[in-house]
Amino acid sequence: TKTSNNYQTMPTWQKAHFKLAEHFRLYSDPLDDCTWEGTERGISELPFHCTSAHQWRASIDTLTDLGFMEQKMKFGLTYDLLQDFIELLSDDNQECIINDLSLDLDENRNYLQRTREFHRFLKARTYILHRRPQLTFTVALSLPETSYPCLAAKSRWDSGLESRIHIRWENKPTESDSCIMTLSGHTMVVRYSCVSPDDKWIASASHDLRVRIWDAE
Repeated sequence: TKTSNNYQTMPTWQKAHFKLAEHFRLYSDPLDDCTWEGTERGISELPFHCTSAHQWRASIDTLTDLGFMEQKMKFGLTYDLLQDFIELLSDDNQECIINDLSLDLDENRNYLQRTREFHRFLKARTYILHRRPQLTFTVALSLPETSYPCLAAKSRWDSGLESRIHIRWENKPTESDSCIMTLSGHTMVVRYSCVSPDDKWIASASHDLRVRIWDAE
């Protein structure tokens, strides 16, 4: 179902999420300059209410902001951030984003592709970024030049939002890594793994005599 972004035509539930998104944006980025120097509560709640209010552009712009991602992970909310992406990229929401009347079709598809790439970027490197969120910019910069996370990293550098010393990978691969997700938890080598027919679950068996079931989404 298409939902208008005009506040006056929103149903009551959507207006509530819209107002909460405005409220938490003030507390997550009080200077309104994408430095994200706000409170943990603001950072934690903002994506959920943007998505629930069907504010697709705001939700995508927030979740694909490397500064926002880093700050949320610094608060220890890496897995909450992954959940934010999962909720935004639900089948129903993707259909709404593609058909959103506030953007043209090609732009909608670009927004959706950007979101998917950032989700893959985070999902494949959770084990690094959860422990060292300060590497978010550097890791994004190490991706292929045309990838959305790398383009975002270069934009942050060019705009002055990023000035930290970092290592630049000059001969990096030109194609994205095929790694979709990195899992950790076994104490010994993994001997076997398999994926469920619907791609929603992964089972892994280790030399530590344990079988673990993972949510692949």
